[in-house]
Amino acid sequence: MSNIDETNQPTEKRLNAAVATQRAKAAERMRRHRVRRKRNCRIVAIEVADFDIAGLVRLGLLDEKDREDVVAVGDALYRLFDETIGTWSSETSQAGAGLAN
Repeated sequence: MSNIDETNQPTEKRLNAAVATQRAKAAERMRRHRVRRKRNCRIVAIEVADFDIAGLVRLGLLDEKDREDVVAVGDALYRLFDETIGTWSSETSQAGAGLAN
């Protein structure tokens, strides 16, 4: 009889697949980090209150129906930054939204 317990093979394969998946996710996070660093960008987590969202709606930067849509709120904040701080290239703001994951 062999030293390998054949009943553990499926479990071992699942474990190996899970480890490979985690490594792939970590590699993707590192790739996005390097892209951001190259563009001199940072991810900043901010708390956005209901009255802040109401302000974005009042300014016409966010549709009322999109108040609960996190991506739409983020896009509205990019537009606010563009109008108040300076114009970023559309490539930077679009790429930044996709790198937040």
